[in-house]
Amino acid sequence: MTYFTKKTLQAGKPGTEKWVKKYGDSLICVRYKYDPINSRKLKTVELLVEDEPWEKNESRIPANKIVSIKVPYGEKNTGILVRRAGGVWNREKRLWELPYITVVNLGLQDRIVKP
Repeated sequence: MTYFTKKTLQAGKPGTEKWVKKYGDSLICVRYKYDPINSRKLKTVELLVEDEPWEKNESRIPANKIVSIKVPYGEKNTGILVRRAGGVWNREKRLWELPYITVVNLGLQDRIVKP
């Protein structure tokens, strides 16, 4: 199925009245999607099904965040591993830089240097 979305209407906007009556405050938006292969127009609705408190986890590190790790001179195997994984040497900091997820996959979290 290859649908593409042409229009998204937020709840309460013109064109959503019928769906607001049906779904009430649970309606978030109505989307108009098109299937060019089968020449079909589809309407979809996004509904709120759960609402609960949430607090941001400040200690969570995004997977793609670049982190610095220390690899002491002489740890040849670890250095090779880091280079092969795409590590970049930061001459000023004298540390290797890699995406956090790569550091986790290599099992080198304990070598992360906090900024």
